Amino acid sequence: MKKVLFILMLITLLSLPIIAQTYQASKVIDGDTIELSNEEWIRYIGINAPELRNGIPDPYSQEAFEANRNLVDRERSIP
Repeated sequence: MKKVLFILMLITLLSLPIIAQTYQASKVIDGDTIELSNEEWIRYIGINAPELRNGIPDPYSQEAFEANRNLVDRERSIP
């Protein structure tokens, strides 16, 4: 049992550099979605903002977009 646990811990430690990657937010898509520097899109959990990218923007979608952009810009400015 100790041998199996040791092997699992070793595999976990060796795979950490692959798992722990960081990316910058490169673009704000709308009030609850951003694009990362690796071109993946991230949608926030627990936030349902009005959609901006539909044919006709939902009410308050521009305000939600601006709020998200302000949050992302504030995070970028922290060293």
